[in-house]
Order: sequence, then C-alpha cells, then structure tokens
Amino acid sequence: MKRLVSIDIAKAICIILVVIGHYHPDNAPQWYHITWEIIYSFHMPLFFFASGYIYIATRKETDTYIKPVLKKIKRLLIPYFSTSFIIITLKLLSERNLSVENPVSYKAYLEVFCYPSAGVFLWFVWVLFTIFLIIPLFKTPHQRLFLFGVSLLLYYLPGSFDPIFCLDKFKIMFIYFCLGTVVKDYSKYLKSIISINPVLPVLLFTAALFLKFHLRGSLEFLVDMITAVAGTYAVCSLSLFINKKGGYIKTALISTSFYIFIIYLFHTTFEGLGKAILQKTGFTETFNNLYFTINAFIIITIGIIGPILLQKYILTHSRITRFLFGIK
Repeated sequence: MKRLVSIDIAKAICIILVVIGHYHPDNAPQWYHITWEIIYSFHMPLFFFASGYIYIATRKETDTYIKPVLKKIKRLLIPYFSTSFIIITLKLLSERNLSVENPVSYKAYLEVFCYPSAGVFLWFVWVLFTIFLIIPLFKTPHQRLFLFGVSLLLYYLPGSFDPIFCLDKFKIMFIYFCLGTVVKDYSKYLKSIISINPVLPVLLFTAALFLKFHLRGSLEFLVDMITAVAGTYAVCSLSLFINKKGGYIKTALISTSFYIFIIYLFHTTFEGLGKAILQKTGFTETFNNLYFTINAFIIITIGIIGPILLQKYILTHSRITRFLFGIK
C-alpha cells in the first residue's frame, strides 16, 4: 500500500505538538503559555482530520462492517487497555517515592472501561474508536457528505454529552474526522486549494488566531472551529511543502511518523519520569526563563524519544507486546 507521505509528515508534526502541549507547568513563561494556546487551538482537530483522510485513502470497497471494526479493536482498544493498566500500575507503585501528577486509586483499573482514568489524554482513543463504529456504515462520498452535515449540526448542538466513553469529546471532534473524509472524497475538485503555497494558509491561521484571542463570548464556539480548520490547513500545506523540498526535516518527520501511536500512548509517562528525575536533582528549583527552556527541551525530548526507543528495542521483539500495543 502506497504511503501518504504528506499526511505522515502532518501527523508527525502533530504528535510533536501534542508532546509539547502536554508539558505546561503553571510557572512557565508567558511566551510558553501563548505557544500552548496556539497548539491547543488546532492540534487534535488535525489528528482527526488526518485520520479521516487516511481512512478514505486506504479503505477497501469489499470490506464488510465487521472487518474494519475488529481491526480497530485490535489497533485501538487493546493498546488503550494495555497502556492504561501499565500507567495506573506505575503511578500506584511510584507515588510514594516520586512526584506523580494526577494520582490514581485502585478503582481506576475498573474506570478505564468507561473513562480514560489512567490519563485524560487517552480520550482520543475512545473518540476515534466510536467514530470507527459509525463511519463504515457510510459507504459512498454522498453519504459521507451527508454525515459531515450531521457532524456539523452535532458540533453546534446546545449543551454537552455525557463524558462516559468520552462522548463529550466525540461531539466536538467528529466533524474534523468527517472533514478529512470529505476532502479526500472530493480531492480532485479541491486540488488547487490543497496544494497551495503554505504562506497563505499560515497567514489565514494567523488571522484566525487573532480573532480567537480577541473575540470571546457568543462567537467563541464559531471562532474555535475556524481556528482549528485554519491550523489544520496550514500544517497540511506545510507538510506538502516539506514533502516536495525533502531534506533532513522530511526524513526525521517520516521516521517519527512510524511511532506516532506509541508516542501518543506513552509520552506523558516518559514526560512524568523526566520531570520527576529533574525535580530529584533540584534542577527546577531556579525556574527562570533559561532554566525553563532547558528543562522543557529535556522533558519534551524524553517524551518523544522514550516511546520510540521503547517500541524499537522492546515492544517489537515479542509477538505478545506487538499484539498488546497494536504494532504491525
């Protein structure tokens, strides 16, 4: 199967932003708080957009409903439960000797079957799996365009859903997955927009950010969507540009793309380990701008490199661990 290199690059950029975004201490400098807000304005919508695009690009017309669902149970749910049990166990074992963010109790072992109790960030898995229970039922581009309309109505439906199975997040994120399917379905009509030089999309994203930071209240929900779509558009255009230009950045991002899911599952664990070690050494006691930057770089790097090394040198060498963590 031919890889979607530009989408791989976009997803690699996104997972790096996820790792950065999940390191956000209260005493961080103002520039980092602003960076965090920018990242959170679009990075998860980008993930869902890319997932929808890839789904259409790789789906087989002959697949029954059951086959893709079983595939996602293997690819998403089994790694989710495996990771959740490991994270909960590590937290329970280490909380006496190390500083543990978001501590858990033994009750979390049962809660993971309904909520992402091991780590809030795992809501992504529940939402994506829920989407894959729905999307195979819509087999044609016209049906998926209709579903996109439904997702738009769902997004603007007043109120929120119950957090069980992360349905509250599903309500907000479903539209971006559907947008990805529609863009791929009608890509021949959108080619001139998709392949545009990244300068204009970046400018559009900058304008959307200006609106987001200055328009609050009743228009905030609309501006949030505009910003998310503009940010997704900017990163996808930038990814196409990187793919065409080649070089070390392209190589590094493509290499990272092979480990995206394991980075997502374990980055907070490795970030937590990095933070605990730095706190033990006293490195963070003088938390000025320079120390913060060095501290952030170390922790974010550990959050990216740690899971890559875990998959490359440990998880891939056993049939059991490959099964438990969805590694092909």
